[in-house]
Amino acid sequence: MKRAHRAGAWRTWAMLVMAAVLPWLQGCVHAPQPAAMPAHRSLAERVAAEGVVEVPLVIQHGYPFTPGEVNGRHGYFMIDNGSPFRFFLNSQYAPVTVGPEVGRGRAGSGQLVVVRRGFGVTSLSLGPDAAREVRSEALASGEGIMAADFGFIDVNVRPQFLGFVGDPWLRDFAFSLRYAPPRWLLADAADGAQRLLQGSERVVLIRFEGREGSLPFA
Repeated sequence: MKRAHRAGAWRTWAMLVMAAVLPWLQGCVHAPQPAAMPAHRSLAERVAAEGVVEVPLVIQHGYPFTPGEVNGRHGYFMIDNGSPFRFFLNSQYAPVTVGPEVGRGRAGSGQLVVVRRGFGVTSLSLGPDAAREVRSEALASGEGIMAADFGFIDVNVRPQFLGFVGDPWLRDFAFSLRYAPPRWLLADAADGAQRLLQGSERVVLIRFEGREGSLPFA
């Protein structure tokens, strides 16, 4: 009887210990895990989430460039709201497959520019540590992407020149270019303009209208 009593006591003690320890073990197993770091977001997604986004610029000969990449090759995009194409790539540096000719003309500095549709782009990002700006399937189909030989810009203005960010991409934003220190500020086009002016002194306001595509006239 003493042995039976002692065994019963040990079983009772073990059950009490397990009753006390089991919730702690379960808590260790099922405790909420730290949230994973969010994936890199595109500039468009960051503007939607943060309101105003600052991107570093490189000013070369007065032209504003922002870091970016195409198909894993890093370089610089020129910000050009006079360009009628969403992305206009430099086929001499950006890894893009050129398609049929869609038009031709001359650059402001006189060089002949043969415009071709661009294909084979699976990744394109703007700014440091940003995600791709457009859907992979849209990039692969060449939607909104043109290409031309802009080797003269790569040689004379900015090495590692990837191409231009044009009006079809920029029109969704209000943006400001600041040259000291160089920064590109982006906000939502609907109500973000006033936020870009915070901390700045307005010297003069010039109203303009768009005619002949994206070209501004004042």
